[in-house]
Amino acid sequence: PAWLAQIVAVSLASQLAVAPILAINFHRISLIALIGNVVVLPVIPPLLGAGVLSAALASLVIAFTRPLMLLMDFILRYLFWVVHLLAELPFSTLEIWSFGTGGALIYYLFLFSFFPVWQKIKLNSRQRRIVGVAVALLLLILLLAFFLFPETPPQALTVSVLDVGQGDSILIQSREGINILVDGGEDPWMAYEKLRKKGVRHLDLVILSHPHEDHLSGLLKVIEKLPVGAVLDGDSGSNSFPYQEFREIIEQKKIPYHVARRGDVLNMGPDLKLMVLWPDYPPASFDESPVNN
Repeated sequence: PAWLAQIVAVSLASQLAVAPILAINFHRISLIALIGNVVVLPVIPPLLGAGVLSAALASLVIAFTRPLMLLMDFILRYLFWVVHLLAELPFSTLEIWSFGTGGALIYYLFLFSFFPVWQKIKLNSRQRRIVGVAVALLLLILLLAFFLFPETPPQALTVSVLDVGQGDSILIQSREGINILVDGGEDPWMAYEKLRKKGVRHLDLVILSHPHEDHLSGLLKVIEKLPVGAVLDGDSGSNSFPYQEFREIIEQKKIPYHVARRGDVLNMGPDLKLMVLWPDYPPASFDESPVNN
């Protein structure tokens, strides 16, 4: 039907127009916005109409507005229900790993150069709608394919010290695609952002050397946002809130958890083997100075 085609066309056009802006500023784009718009847009005109009419009648007799208020309440409840339902769907949004201003400029250059060509094509209105929707879908698929392009491992074993401000955060990457993060610094988001900019989409191992906040706090978002294969913990027995949150996220995501002991050897691949030099057993308490050594 024409009304559905119009909703789809407007929704696709809007998504294509703002996708790079969302990617740059929010590092994610919605995969269900089109479905959401198709479901909710038909009830927006009645909602706006009822609101305008209710405001006009309120100046005369407030009782006349009650049926309209009930109608608006029903529509708003429906909208909130749809939003929450779609937001909880798996893969409702796609995280963007690398898309800068240069990519956005190229994208918009292509998009705007398409319109003059489009105006010269002689098609009737129905054919234009079909071709327009097809082109929009193609652009959206290409955009998603670009974002989903698999991460490329380095050519050799690489150790990167991430600039996370206060504290430490070290990324170890093998040419087989193994990613290991040691500590996350103090800033809650910086380690995650650094990993995102490097194109790291998963971590095979996260290591917490000790639970001081300048090593731990940045790991919270990392293990919350990224798939993590396992966690290796120095286990200094901290009762701090960040450390308890760290353990809760591990339990909630069912991430395999191991306590580090001196002499442990972790074979992470043909080119990567880790040996634990500290802590001894039993571990030093959190308040003792050896946790920093």
